Amino acid sequence: MPSTMFAVALLLSLQAAKQVDKPTLTFYQGALVYRKGTEVRRLSLAPAEPEPKMSVAYRRNARYAVWDERGLTVRDGKKVRSTFLEEIAVSPKAQTREEIVETVALLKKGSRTKRAAALSGSRRVGNAAFFVPRWVDSKGQTWLEALVRLDLDKPNAKPQLMMAFEGHSTATRALDDRLLVYKGKLAMVTATEVKWGLSTYDVATSKKEFDELGAELRQYLPGGLFVEKTNYGTFVAGRVDLESGKRDILAESRDELRFLDETSPLMAIETSNTGVTVRNLDSGAVANVPIGSQVGRMGDMIAIWSPKAKPVRAAVYDPSRWNAVARLGAK
Repeated sequence: MPSTMFAVALLLSLQAAKQVDKPTLTFYQGALVYRKGTEVRRLSLAPAEPEPKMSVAYRRNARYAVWDERGLTVRDGKKVRSTFLEEIAVSPKAQTREEIVETVALLKKGSRTKRAAALSGSRRVGNAAFFVPRWVDSKGQTWLEALVRLDLDKPNAKPQLMMAFEGHSTATRALDDRLLVYKGKLAMVTATEVKWGLSTYDVATSKKEFDELGAELRQYLPGGLFVEKTNYGTFVAGRVDLESGKRDILAESRDELRFLDETSPLMAIETSNTGVTVRNLDSGAVANVPIGSQVGRMGDMIAIWSPKAKPVRAAVYDPSRWNAVARLGAK
């Protein structure tokens, strides 16, 4: 009898331990919460916006160049001057004659303003600070980006317009960081309505170039990840080497495509009128989910849920084969 009781107790304890280690998925205080034993992962469904950067500054001795809510401010000892670079908005160095005529008409309508509204990026090269101010219309669309230089080693230095970029960058924040130093040149990925590529400016020679990399750009992420629409109507997701221009196509679809993010393994999300497909670009495994479903990462797992803010359906998957690890409300 004692041995039988011991066996029963052992079996019950093993079952209890198994229950404790069973993965669970719950929705609590605006987040999906995954638990397995002592492991806990949370995915906020309303992620807080990162604290916005309010200013960027470059200094040489008592001379400063600062971009903040005042626009571009130059401090030279006790002398302080601020400008929103209004003159660039109608400069023939920044726009063609036809573009200036259009801008003047839109200024009169109130659709545009001469003031630069944001900063797409900035870098220091030697004793010069370079800024890319951005002009935005009443609909929030970028209509002009220019490269401005300020020499920190010269007294009473004034901002100099060096060039306007071909197309526009992917910058969206009031103070963004899209300007790069690439192979000794200032560079920024920019796009027009029909093409995209790498815009460069050689500080030493003042030469500007545009290296076309693709067609209609829909998404660009760090590491050269891109999504574009082809001239025959499909969407392609790929990776480009900015140095060589070599492109690797990772996915193509007639449905709208986007990358979830730049984290490995890469996930491509295809959205159609009937549903959403999530494709693991490493393994090729595919998950088909209802339209309106949301997708997010929980470490090395993928969460899929709907509706967006307060899910009634949710699951966490191992994306290598899309096996469900835990489901919302599962017992």
